[in-house]
Amino acid sequence: MSRDKLTTLSNAANRAFYDGNFQKALKLYTEAIQLDPTNFILFSNRSAIFLRLKYFRESLDDAKQSIALNSKWAKGYFRKGDALCGFGKFDEAIFAYCQSLTIENEIETINALKDSLYYSSIKDHLSILLNEIGNDTNDMKLNSFLIISMIGQEYLSIGHLFEAIELLQLALDMDEANVVSLDLKLSVLGAISSAYYQQKNYQQTIKYLEMELEITKQLGELEKQLTIYSSIVRITLLNDETILAINYLRKQIELMHSNGIEANDLQLNLADLYIQIGEYQHAAQIIASIRPLTFQSILEIVKLALVKNDSEAALAYCDRLAKLSNTVDEKNLATMLKCKCLLLRKETRMALNILQNTMTHFKNDETTTEIIGQYFGILSECHLALGQYCMARKWAKKELKIATNIGSLKLEADSLKNLSNIYQAIGDYSNAVILWDKYCSMISDQGIDIRLSSLRRLAELYQKSNRFDEAEMTLLENLKLAQKIGAYTLIIDIRTNLYQFYREMHRKDEARKHWNEAQQIYLDHKVNERQALIIEMNGDNYFDDNFYEEAIDAYNRCLMLVQEDDNLQKEAKLCNKLGTTHWLLYHPDEALAYYQQSLSVCQQISDLESMLELYNAMANIHFKKGMMDECHSCLRCYLTLADILSKDAARLDVFIFIGRTLLLRQRYKEAKKIFIKTLNLTSETNNRRERGLIYGYMAECYLGMNDKSKALLNFCKQIPFFDDIDDIEGKCETLRHLIEEKRLINDADWTMRLCKNRIELSQMGSIDLQVEVLKESAEIAASLSELWEACKFLEKAVTLCIANKCSNILNLLLNLKNKYLKCNAQKRAIKLFRECLDAVGIHSYEQVSILLELGKMELEEGLTSNAIAHIMNVKKRCHDKNLKAKCEYILACAFYDDRNYADALYHMQNFENLQKNLSADQKEKLKLELLLIEWHCNASDYAIETIQDIAMKTDSLIIHRILDESCLYDLLNHEKLSKIAAIHWMMTRGDFITAKHFFDLHKNFYRNSAEYTADMALFYWNEQKFEECSKFLDEYLSYYFEKNTIEDECEELSLIRFYSRQRTILDFLYVIWILCKCMLNANAIETVTVAEIKFWRNIQNRKLFIEYSIPTIQTTRECIQNLKKNLLYCLHVDRYKLIWYFKVGQIGKLYYFIDNAVANKMPKFFTQFLDQMLCTVSTISVLNNDEFEKLVSESEFLINVKHAGDIKKTHLIALNEPKYTKNRKEPEIGILYAGVNNSATISWEFVRPNDRIDFICKTKVSSLVIIDFTKMPIDVDINCFSNNDVVILLNNETDDVIVNFRIANAHCLLDIKQQSIELLMPFFEKLITGHSVEECSELLQSINVRLFGDRSSKVRSSLAQCTRKMIANIEDGLLENLAIGKNEQREIDNFKRLPSKIQFYLLDMIKHQVKTNEIQLFVEKLEDICGHNKDITLPKYCDTTDDYLQELFVQKTHEQNFILKFIKNLFRDHLYGVYDDVQTSKLDNLEELMESLVNNIRVTRKKQRRKLRTRGYHSEGESSRRSSISENTDSEAVIVDIEFQESE
Repeated sequence: MSRDKLTTLSNAANRAFYDGNFQKALKLYTEAIQLDPTNFILFSNRSAIFLRLKYFRESLDDAKQSIALNSKWAKGYFRKGDALCGFGKFDEAIFAYCQSLTIENEIETINALKDSLYYSSIKDHLSILLNEIGNDTNDMKLNSFLIISMIGQEYLSIGHLFEAIELLQLALDMDEANVVSLDLKLSVLGAISSAYYQQKNYQQTIKYLEMELEITKQLGELEKQLTIYSSIVRITLLNDETILAINYLRKQIELMHSNGIEANDLQLNLADLYIQIGEYQHAAQIIASIRPLTFQSILEIVKLALVKNDSEAALAYCDRLAKLSNTVDEKNLATMLKCKCLLLRKETRMALNILQNTMTHFKNDETTTEIIGQYFGILSECHLALGQYCMARKWAKKELKIATNIGSLKLEADSLKNLSNIYQAIGDYSNAVILWDKYCSMISDQGIDIRLSSLRRLAELYQKSNRFDEAEMTLLENLKLAQKIGAYTLIIDIRTNLYQFYREMHRKDEARKHWNEAQQIYLDHKVNERQALIIEMNGDNYFDDNFYEEAIDAYNRCLMLVQEDDNLQKEAKLCNKLGTTHWLLYHPDEALAYYQQSLSVCQQISDLESMLELYNAMANIHFKKGMMDECHSCLRCYLTLADILSKDAARLDVFIFIGRTLLLRQRYKEAKKIFIKTLNLTSETNNRRERGLIYGYMAECYLGMNDKSKALLNFCKQIPFFDDIDDIEGKCETLRHLIEEKRLINDADWTMRLCKNRIELSQMGSIDLQVEVLKESAEIAASLSELWEACKFLEKAVTLCIANKCSNILNLLLNLKNKYLKCNAQKRAIKLFRECLDAVGIHSYEQVSILLELGKMELEEGLTSNAIAHIMNVKKRCHDKNLKAKCEYILACAFYDDRNYADALYHMQNFENLQKNLSADQKEKLKLELLLIEWHCNASDYAIETIQDIAMKTDSLIIHRILDESCLYDLLNHEKLSKIAAIHWMMTRGDFITAKHFFDLHKNFYRNSAEYTADMALFYWNEQKFEECSKFLDEYLSYYFEKNTIEDECEELSLIRFYSRQRTILDFLYVIWILCKCMLNANAIETVTVAEIKFWRNIQNRKLFIEYSIPTIQTTRECIQNLKKNLLYCLHVDRYKLIWYFKVGQIGKLYYFIDNAVANKMPKFFTQFLDQMLCTVSTISVLNNDEFEKLVSESEFLINVKHAGDIKKTHLIALNEPKYTKNRKEPEIGILYAGVNNSATISWEFVRPNDRIDFICKTKVSSLVIIDFTKMPIDVDINCFSNNDVVILLNNETDDVIVNFRIANAHCLLDIKQQSIELLMPFFEKLITGHSVEECSELLQSINVRLFGDRSSKVRSSLAQCTRKMIANIEDGLLENLAIGKNEQREIDNFKRLPSKIQFYLLDMIKHQVKTNEIQLFVEKLEDICGHNKDITLPKYCDTTDDYLQELFVQKTHEQNFILKFIKNLFRDHLYGVYDDVQTSKLDNLEELMESLVNNIRVTRKKQRRKLRTRGYHSEGESSRRSSISENTDSEAVIVDIEFQESE
């Protein structure tokens, strides 16, 4: 219905139109459009009606709507053109008619077009075209493509670019464009590319030039091709698309070569472009291929050498350039380039002379004004380099004036650059930025390298002006430009600049982002030119993350690359970084070596600023090392450079530094003068930090000069400046001054408190600062008699040095050893030195010294065989004659202790032959010791006579000690003896009255020593003053152990050593004390209390974590009563055994027993008196062996009874045993087994320790600890409480281990002799199933065993064991009917979250009870894969190869972290102590120190394994300082032996 109506309306409208009734036609068309608003013809027709009615706006609107409805409707464009003509917009109408022509080539349209052309902008330029259109006939149509393209080109000719581009593009989009002649199409393409070029739309220009290029190739027109190539190169460079320009230039060169055309100039242009984008290798190759060398080619060589900072090569080629120059301009250019090279080489005077010479001989008719301006610019640079700022500014202004006069933008830019540099040199960054910014805006037509470097410099100036936002924006603008250029080298460079900028701004995330981008570009595109830069950035990342070892490795690799390129500036910078990093690790020798290398390079390139920094750093290291002469030498150079560079702050620093060195040398008056001079150079407002430090140092000077009042005055003057000292080292110095002030007023409490505050503060600083503060604090603590605090401080210092692989730790160790010895902690020192032998980073010469000290300490401790082995090793490894002599002496002492007198004599004689430069006293001592050994060898009269002769001449303490040792007094004449020796001679003869007279005369000679006390006790005993003797001994022994130190004399090595002698004398004193009490009718409880006191005092010396009260008679009585069973108590003193027997219901009784099987180490002088005393005490009975065994059999409780016996008896370490905790934590480890016999078949799961420290760490959290000493000889020294239910010692030889475990809270301990794990398997299998030790004891009836502690103790499983058992039971369906707690259910749920294949994998590991070392290796490899995304072959625990886990961990999935965390938790007992997140126990200082030793070795091995995977190209030759992989433990050996297979 509506369609019919529409047709009716349309027909009626058409009739009205043809009848001339336009209003009616308009009305009808409007109605029709309302019926069908999508009909484009209706809109087109109504547009014609509007046109007739002269409604041009409406006509245009309907035409546009018609086109919108159908863009292929030619009439729509025609109507649009008519409407536009009605408006008088003939240029737009022409385009509309042309659009119509592209659809239908109608005569009507051409005529309309022709008419509009008469009124268009190009009417005066279209006579030919109008003529052609005018000659058109009805039966022949013109080519639409030709008409449109001609019109477009005419618009182009009058500069109407927009219309030209529209028309030319319209023509090219026509179908006819594909069939027209190539020449015609080439003409149109040339026109449109020209139009775009004039519009500066270079992207489109290049696009159409490329199309032109294709057509010229088809036409075979070589000249046109070369012209187009040249145009593309020129335009791409204008568009900053340098890489594209390079590609087309290479194609142009290839085309020329293929056609036999020479292209040297183009090749030089290509080389220049490569230089601009930083691809120097390509540039060098191109230049090298050009022969013969021309002026231009040498010019490029000079440019290349300059950008590579090879000023020497550049200078050499400048001379060749001068020889080849033919014109005045060339000669001037060669001269100016030579002067630039000399400026780079800091040979400014020579450059200035050349310039002045050249300018003197200028010829006005030959030298252009611009050349003169350029000379002025270089003159300005020369004067700036000499620090002559006024002259530099004068010449720069002259250059600017010339540039302005001649209108040279290039010269003007250069003058602005020079002026900016001058302002920067004088610190006026505001003007420097303004001028440099203007310079940047004027160099848009210069090379890419110049523009990029100028923007980089602008960013630096913004930074120095603290305009960080502008600096950031400039660098980002630089990055945008580099990305447009498309050169990967440049993008990496700019990313590096941004990385360094954000790094300095401490914006770590942004810095890391640009680092990642740069690295990715380097890897993806193999930008080998920037390998060194990428490695250096990698090192910077490690440095910022405090991974200094890795940073050093990266810097070293970068340094090798830089040295290959002869880049001196970069080499100096890297060596500086290496020095800084080594110093942060407290490697002073390595740091100095790199600083010196950097300094040498800086001296070559005359980099004074860097030299200033390096001399300061080197002076600081020399100062810390105590090398004052070297420090002064560096400081003199530092001061000279500070004066040259006018660095006032540096001058202040160096004066303070010099004062400190004088202070350290105790040259207080000179130091004071320096500090007063420095103080006068400071101001109250600007140098508050320096003034604060100076007052403190001046106070130290006055202290050294013993002027305490002025010292306090200056300390007080320092106080107002504390807040102004904002650096960590400065704050530590002020605290040190405050500590000195507190020491000055004898405030020990505040002194120690401040020491601890200073240590805490230093932790924010470098390693060397922390170590230095700890060392100084230790000395302060020692001066206050806080020796244990001093030891703790030094332990922390050694821990830091070991953990950071600092060199030269030997002095620290020796210092710590001396403090240990003064604290009577010999065993602690031995333990430390043993661990240090294997430490990574300790040099061989240090290890020899450590071995020597260890041997000496072992000798003092009675570990004779160990001492001999270690000293023999030292003797074999050392080459120093004096050291060999020392070894011979120690060996003589060791063999003497071992009663091997023949070998002792042999080594002592060797010592005598080697050591010729002895003092008279030393020679006398040596002769006495030789005589003593000879006496033991053959009891010669000569030896006695000679000893007596020497005794007459000397008062040395060595005389009476040698005589005491073998009690040779009977063979000597007392008249030839003096002092103590004479006293002892009389005492052995029973002449105590005369001896007492001599004693009173000479007692001050050795008062308060153990020897004095022993002699005094013997006098009391002889006079039967037992009460006075008992009181005297009680007081002395209490004082001796309370002061907690021993005499300094113990450090002197001697055949009769003071330390071991003193211990035996102390034992002797305890026995006399007990005997005195017996003589006073004291009961057994009183006397056994003395034995208890002796035991606990000895323990306190070794176990610092034990807090105990001195046993009293009352506490001892209560302990005995609480036992309610018979008790046998033994005290072993040398070969004497004091025995107390307490029978229930009866008073105790004291016996003694002499064990002749024990070697006598107590001097015979004392043993002869001890034998007499024991015989005279009637209350003490002597026992024989059978009687002793009978008492053992009658006793249920045994203390210090060493031989094993019945399992039913309970052994104790002491009566007053510590009260053990009842509520204990759940064990982290169920069973810990050290010394595993690999051949034994063990059905139950257990954890193995990796090494000694790992063993101690794991021991503290284990329920059952098993140690087989035949397989793992270990000195178990536990220094904190543990959590053991049961400890089983197999084949243990000493009671020290038992005491250690019991004091450390082991509930039950079994000491089993002469057994293996296989023979005890039934006992172990029953014990680990939850039975108590008592319930299992029946299986040990025939075994040689001692039981200590609570026999009701049971072994508990760890939570990890329980979890694994629960998981294993899932598969067997054993959990279905069991009640499960929340924690257990969570573990099950987590297990079920794992992929099924991983579940099977872990189940298989659990069922096979995989060993500890294999689990650790397994987890370590998973971590490596996660951390490095490497394909590493995992260990195969399953029978069949399972690649699923491998694939899962190689891929980056969200499951990785969850799976790794679950596996760690599942096997956390095996991983305990290896990962921080699965370790709960805290180590004491010494154990932390030794763990750092072991971790160092472990981490080093891990790094080496990673290097094998990630850096296969890095070679470690014989001279490498990296430690080789050792085989200390089974686990580590397994890890090392694994072969890695990676897919690249």
